[in-house]
Order: sequence, then structure tokens, then C-alpha cells
Amino acid sequence: MKNKILAFIIICFISFKMHSGTHFSKTKYPSPIVDSAEVILGLTEFTEINYIKISAAIKAMPGVNYTAYCGNHSVFLFYIDKTIYATKELFYNDFIKQYDFQNITSLKDGTIKDILNYCSFVNNTDAAAYKLTQ
Repeated sequence: MKNKILAFIIICFISFKMHSGTHFSKTKYPSPIVDSAEVILGLTEFTEINYIKISAAIKAMPGVNYTAYCGNHSVFLFYIDKTIYATKELFYNDFIKQYDFQNITSLKDGTIKDILNYCSFVNNTDAAAYKLTQ
């Protein structure tokens, strides 16, 4: 039990340190990659562990510009570089091959802008960065 708690804390700390400087940039939030595609990735069952694992995996994928997780919609919002992944389906296939999360994630339709307008942020960093642009 102690090892699980320690691992959880380490993952949170590393994730926070890796992305703490990128969320408070002065550019318009969200700032998509120039040749990018929107991806809305649903989380089928929210648990703190699922949220942390999926969030860290998304951020570790090349060509991803992470935006936010909206709790009320149970979705991760981010942009992918189309020079790396031509479509969101190709990204998702690579993501599943690498992390085997198909049982707890699914691709969703919609636009990031529309979802952000009604988003209940789970992460305070995401919420603070979004509020700075409003």
C-alpha cells in the first residue's frame, strides 16, 4: 500500500514539474500546433489513478499539445501535430498500442472550444490557465 501511495505521489510530482511552465504562457489558450487536429479523448470511468495514468500518457506522446481535462464531460482535450499523426484515429491507434488503455478511453466528436465553454476543470492549473485568457 505504501508503494502505491509513493508511486502516485511521484507520478503527480513529475507530471506537475514537466508541465508547470507551459500552462501559463501569454499565448491564447488553448494554443494549437500550427498544423494540428483536435482530439477529444473520453475517460469511461473516472478514478484518480485512471486520470493520472491517462494524463501522463497523453503528455508523453510526441506531437501533443495538452489542453485540459473536463470532469463534467469526462474528456481530455488536446491537439496533435498532423505531421506526426494525420488523423485523430491514427493517434488513438498508436496511443492504444503504446499504453493499452482501450478499455478506459474512447475518441469523442465535438470541438474543444465548445467543450471548454462549459468545462468543469479537474486540475486547478488547467482552470487557471483558461481563466487567464477570458
